[in-house]
Amino acid sequence: MGWVKHGYGWCATHFHEKHRKADNAAGSNLIVIDFDGDTTLDAFWTTDTAKAWCIATYTSSSHTVKQHRFRAVFALEIELR
Repeated sequence: MGWVKHGYGWCATHFHEKHRKADNAAGSNLIVIDFDGDTTLDAFWTTDTAKAWCIATYTSSSHTVKQHRFRAVFALEIELR
């Protein structure tokens, strides 16, 4: 993902005027979990949790074939504040 290496990324929170601060927090309906070499993408997607609940995964800029580094995105039914 070239856009990640160029300083662009996705964050599981709301921003206001390009800032992520407690004062600007509008809440979120997502949970994002980092995996830093603990498992592979393929192995993750074979789990019941991933199959039932995960809506997306994406690799980080430091992800390699030998060490998988990625994030898993889970949607919530309620908004956290």
